Amino acid sequence: MRGSRARTQGAASGPPVGSGVPVGAASTVSTVHHVAVVTTSHPPTDPRVYHRQIRTALRFGYRVSYPVPAWRANAVPPAPGLCVIPVALGRTRFARMLTAPRLLWAAIRAKAELVHFHDLELLGWAAVFSPFCRARFVYDAHEHYPDQVREKYWLPTFTRGVLSKVVDLYEGLLVPRMDAVVAADDALGARYAKWQRLVLTLPNFPLLGLFPWSDPDPASTRLVYVGSVSSIRGAEVMLEAVARIRKHHSGICLEILGNCHDPVYRCLLLRRIRELGLTEHVELHDPVPHLEVRNHIQAAVIGLCPLCDIPKFHKNVPTKLFEYMACGRAVVASRLPTTTPYLPPTAGILVEPGSPLALAEAVIGLLDQPDRCRNMGRQGRRLVETRYNWARIESRLGALYAILLGTATRDGGVSGDTTSAAKRQRRSP
Repeated sequence: MRGSRARTQGAASGPPVGSGVPVGAASTVSTVHHVAVVTTSHPPTDPRVYHRQIRTALRFGYRVSYPVPAWRANAVPPAPGLCVIPVALGRTRFARMLTAPRLLWAAIRAKAELVHFHDLELLGWAAVFSPFCRARFVYDAHEHYPDQVREKYWLPTFTRGVLSKVVDLYEGLLVPRMDAVVAADDALGARYAKWQRLVLTLPNFPLLGLFPWSDPDPASTRLVYVGSVSSIRGAEVMLEAVARIRKHHSGICLEILGNCHDPVYRCLLLRRIRELGLTEHVELHDPVPHLEVRNHIQAAVIGLCPLCDIPKFHKNVPTKLFEYMACGRAVVASRLPTTTPYLPPTAGILVEPGSPLALAEAVIGLLDQPDRCRNMGRQGRRLVETRYNWARIESRLGALYAILLGTATRDGGVSGDTTSAAKRQRRSP
């Protein structure tokens, strides 16, 4: 991009070249290959984009270019081998969409061999650019986008159903033109496997080093919710539940930590807090940096995940579930297809979605039995240590890159029980 200046953060050293990727499709980086990571709608330090994937690529010896909006470039923490490329980009939603191709073009101009991009709005531009460059393109899908469109408050209600179908057709047309897809959940991976032969599922499991374990204060009655704040995510359900819990535990306090994207809904939520007399019992906070989330979880005794029973939450596994467990906190979550497989009765309680009474009774039961609550937190931490942590699956990302760049040491594709589709190497360029 004309006028863009790369800000190199250390030499392209990273881990020793050739340190390898310990995965079924064994791969080694015999030379320093160049990967670019691109996102428009996520902040530069997004947990999945930066903390999981970029840091993993650097550890495996890849050189990483990271085009970001110029006004956000200084927010990216330095790392050896990482080159931040500031790009002029619009700040509003629609200006960002119009200027988004500049980020992909900056990655191509940096001569990246592989471009890993994270946004639906970039998919069309990747399809446009890919025939004219040698780079491989990897589409990273965080959400079930047709379902997500139906929940966009800023879209007129009557347009959402039509736009959802348009998005489904749009992805079905363009995903086959990508070299690979990385999906955040198994249900997403299965969907993209209809159109793409190389699909890898990489769940948003936590990094253990960022979420240290500790026992909760047995005298505490503090609850925490981390994530986007909306009706479909159970915001009103939590308020009604706290009003019931207060009758049994007068010191109850709920911290809601997340972004309320709809300003009108935020005002309604604050009014409901006042109507229920919960101004001293509910704290509504804006999001904090990912590295600070653990402090808020550790200050609580129970983590809440009261998602509603809608199609979107039958496909996307809530990341907060694993972060609560990693910090050693008992979890009370809605009983859904995406929570039941991960939360056994020894680590938390599953309740009927949309029921303030069920949520309140589960929380009261745990607050009345601090030993049971502590033991649930410890069991949850064990599950994260042994199964649900990023270190167990990160090598699959390195293996995927090795396959696409032709550096895998033997054929066989990407291994692991979260690989969603064909485990075969795409045709050589």
